[in-house]
Amino acid sequence: MAGEEFLMTGGALASITPLHVMAIPMVIILLILFYYGCYDQLGGSGHHIDDALMRLQRRGLPSNAPSVLDEEVVAHSYPELLKRARLFNVVAGTTKHRVLYLRPVVERPKYQVLYVCEPPLVCDAAVEVAHELRLRGMRVFATEQLGFGFSQSIVSAQARKYTIEDYAAWLESLCAKLFTQESESANDVDGEDGAHSSQDQAQGTGPTKNIVVVHGSAALYAMVAAKRNPDLIHSLVFVQAPSFEHQVSWAHGLRGPYLSFMHPWLSQLVTQLTRVTTSARLIDMFISDEGKCTSSWSLGAREPHSDATNSQVLVALLKRVVTRAFEHGAGFPIASLSQLFYQWHESICDFDALVPRNSIRQPVMLMWGGQDSSHTHVGSDPNSSRIYFLEPKVSETVVEDAGHFVDIQQPHAFASSVATWLATIS
Repeated sequence: MAGEEFLMTGGALASITPLHVMAIPMVIILLILFYYGCYDQLGGSGHHIDDALMRLQRRGLPSNAPSVLDEEVVAHSYPELLKRARLFNVVAGTTKHRVLYLRPVVERPKYQVLYVCEPPLVCDAAVEVAHELRLRGMRVFATEQLGFGFSQSIVSAQARKYTIEDYAAWLESLCAKLFTQESESANDVDGEDGAHSSQDQAQGTGPTKNIVVVHGSAALYAMVAAKRNPDLIHSLVFVQAPSFEHQVSWAHGLRGPYLSFMHPWLSQLVTQLTRVTTSARLIDMFISDEGKCTSSWSLGAREPHSDATNSQVLVALLKRVVTRAFEHGAGFPIASLSQLFYQWHESICDFDALVPRNSIRQPVMLMWGGQDSSHTHVGSDPNSSRIYFLEPKVSETVVEDAGHFVDIQQPHAFASSVATWLATIS
């Protein structure tokens, strides 16, 4: 009898093929996809596949994200900049941020700027545009969007959400942390400089105007934050930021290297596993090779007698910085953001109710690059967001020979346009 049982068991084991073995992890993956994808999109925890994978990859890495900037390149282009730029970590609300801070060149700057990088770029890549703004008398902070780069939630997975209103609350918290001089001190952040220099604190000479610079989808939650906080956010600069309706059109026309970001479940997994390739494709798309590149960063990194254009050198630099950021655990939940903002927008939020037309009183500059094919090919108009603002408050600027990353490709033109505009509204 025992022998028969042994033969039966052995026969059952012998019938297991490699296909059966492969099926087990596939079933597990499908269950994970359902929980982190379907359950999430039906109003679950807000815990996404790409966010979950990023957190797994960050385990064992230092909690304080290091600079991934190529210091040799910066030292060659701006030898004095490394002495003035600082990276520090700051906790605002339920999130921890890595902030690039540049001291102003004037004793009493009239403006302070919060510059939010557009994914996949991290704040290291914003060093040149931040420097150009600084040269025009502004105190500049640069950071990454919530969930992207090294800006991460510090609450449990079940408490995290990524709706437009949640992003607006995040932006409000960060602006209050960095802009409100009276409640801050240099000891509140991990860094030598703090939110403001000790001299500014002692003299009480902080800037009187707070400017928020955002790109693309970030304009949606920036408008919500500005509408709710007119005393905290005095003016806005939008780069390539259409209206909500046009952004939906743009997002559905934008594709990663393998599939659309709007594809539920699978795109969250694929874009995270292929984040280097996906981000490289976006950088190629957003830096126009036909446009003019005036970045001193790219000029400083250019090899002698190279046939590469300045734009091509800049693309290579940005890819290197972003790849290094991923190696240090930077987040890139681009599919989750796209789907939460655009796919199920009718059930998640009624944007017209959040920001009615002609409801924002702060001045806004709408800037975009004339060589940006990512918007024109889907019929998206970056100036369409003017409908949310009082008409006299809107200014439009087109940099004809720049691509999607206007501020990165032509930082001097960007900073000059912003400074000129601010002078007209003061």
